[in-house]
Amino acid sequence: MTTRLRSSDGATTIVAAGLLAAAALQGVPTTVVFLAFTLLIAVSELFEVSLPNEVPYMLGVAPALGFVMLGSYDSLEVVLAFGLGATLALGIRALVRRPLRIPQIAAHTIALALAAGVYAQVAGLDHLPRFEAGDTRISPIGLVTMFVTILLVQSVLHSLRIAEQGHTRWWPKFRGQVRATAALQLSAVSVGALLALSYPSLDVYAFLLFLAPLAATQFAFRQFASIRTTYLQTIRALSKVPEMAGYTMPGHSTRVAELSVAIATELGIPERQIDEIEYAALLHDIGRVSIPDPEDDQHAIPHPELAMIGANIVRETGHFPRVADMIEHQQDPYRRRGEDVDRDLPHGAKIIKVASAYDDLTRPGGIGLSSWDALEKLHLGMAYAYDPQVIQALTRALEKRGAI
Repeated sequence: MTTRLRSSDGATTIVAAGLLAAAALQGVPTTVVFLAFTLLIAVSELFEVSLPNEVPYMLGVAPALGFVMLGSYDSLEVVLAFGLGATLALGIRALVRRPLRIPQIAAHTIALALAAGVYAQVAGLDHLPRFEAGDTRISPIGLVTMFVTILLVQSVLHSLRIAEQGHTRWWPKFRGQVRATAALQLSAVSVGALLALSYPSLDVYAFLLFLAPLAATQFAFRQFASIRTTYLQTIRALSKVPEMAGYTMPGHSTRVAELSVAIATELGIPERQIDEIEYAALLHDIGRVSIPDPEDDQHAIPHPELAMIGANIVRETGHFPRVADMIEHQQDPYRRRGEDVDRDLPHGAKIIKVASAYDDLTRPGGIGLSSWDALEKLHLGMAYAYDPQVIQALTRALEKRGAI
């Protein structure tokens, strides 16, 4: 199995390898505690969840943080334990032909090293309060700084990697990653603290108890991912209704949704909002089912009224109120004639308006214009109909696709 590394992945991996090399030069501790935590990290790395932004996340950081809080080992030894455990997990992944996730492991190694160093500095301050269990002393302030450090470092590394791959801005990706991982990182720090506090009294039995919340975390995130998948599958099925009834051309909603996501990404819209824009784009023609006869599509009901009907259909579900707003305003011009101020419309509505118009101009069986000709026609409507920023984002998205 091969894993393709881009330049940002390579840089992250090199830094992680350097940290592991420095840790190895310190000498491998031979204590039972070190080996036990290494094995626990290996097992935990095999537990994987999908975050709300569909990024895979391994859970080996949680026991590694508990190892940090024991206070008996320095940061490099903690990094070495994580590296050995992750390497063992990589071998198992390779044997069962699962993705290796080398860039993610490298990012975890760097974040763990920095978090361990920050925690050691804060926990060493005498005037701060501590929790004590046997020889283990845990600093609450240190926990907070550890959580913030590991969250920010991993989010920065992830966002830079994704931004480089997609040639987009990193800041929106960073915000999306922080939202997606904050709860999981907080859980990892909390569970790590419980592991460190329980180990002095429970010894190796603390490891067995640790696996229970680990499995529960994986189950909870899998359930969340399953619900999101079900939502998307249901919405995709509903988007086919106007096509199957003959109200729209086959594939129109799917093409508009894909193009809307690409435009939203170029505009730097947060990932959570991009999901809603995708849903709205898939359902933007759902109001056409109210037309008695598909042959009367162009004349029976005005398009703004169809948009309002579609929005009301979505509102009746009791979910996605922002999706309904986007559908409702998809036919609105971004600026009224005679006015110099842009209207306060949802970003998704302006994006769907442009994406749908572009597909209408270029789709097979329709007008059939080339991409350049369609863009030229859309540029003519930038004074009032189409938001110039959305048109510019569309142009960049088409360039990346090689369409122009």
